[in-house]
Amino acid sequence: MNYEIKENILTVGDYIRLIESVGWSHDAEAILDAALRRSIVTAALVLDGEIVGMGRMVGDGVVMCYIQDVIVMPEYQRKGFGSAIVKYLLNYIKKHGMNGATVNVDLFTSKDRAGFYEKLGFTKRPYDDNGAGMHQFIKIDEGDYI
Repeated sequence: MNYEIKENILTVGDYIRLIESVGWSHDAEAILDAALRRSIVTAALVLDGEIVGMGRMVGDGVVMCYIQDVIVMPEYQRKGFGSAIVKYLLNYIKKHGMNGATVNVDLFTSKDRAGFYEKLGFTKRPYDDNGAGMHQFIKIDEGDYI
């Protein structure tokens, strides 16, 4: 299967279509559009002219990068496309990173997907020196300021 990965071409419609293909819930279109635009980079996997997978990177782009929303449509999973997307994002860091920097690359994995990321060089937490990964959701309502 011939595919290519293209940077920063994802539309909010593509994003929503991919999210819904894997059954994830999502925010409103305007919110997702802002999320795409504020990403360091987005990677779209294009197969026969159709976007069938994606990933994006967020963070400061210097010492902290976070891989987010690695999605491959179900009918295209287990064909190496997810690995190709993650490798592309990791290579992006190597290509665009600051000389001398040590970049911390983090991600959350879907349930039972840790093995996929371990094959790509990630380490499951907790381990000897680090505790469990943590997160918190904050809902911003009208009248809240950020």
